[in-house]
Amino acid sequence: MVTQTGGRPDLIDISGAVNEQCCSFGNLQYLNRAAFSMQTVVTASGRTPRRGNESNSPLRGPGYSNLNLSFGKSFNVERARFELKTDIQNALNQTQYMTVVTNLNAANFGQITATNGARVIQVQLRLAF
Repeated sequence: MVTQTGGRPDLIDISGAVNEQCCSFGNLQYLNRAAFSMQTVVTASGRTPRRGNESNSPLRGPGYSNLNLSFGKSFNVERARFELKTDIQNALNQTQYMTVVTNLNAANFGQITATNGARVIQVQLRLAF
């Protein structure tokens, strides 16, 4: 939900609200400021005289894809058994954008400011006898 101080703005161009070239080669501007129109704020109340036509969730955040892998192998050595397991989260190590600044009054409106974690590899070795 896009907000402004004292209420919600008007969404005047839904087709141009999301920057299609976002999130590649350092371009982190996801929302287009020109697609929104701010409402005037009444000084006595600090609120807008009416709610803007921008609904609670007309736009989606940036999508992401993720690949998690798990491998396991067991080895028998005399009376002992070795188990080797590996778990890999975000195996392709893709950047996954998650937080977009939605306050129209902010200087960095529409920019992505956070990402999900990078690749994580966990290895487990177990000896059973």
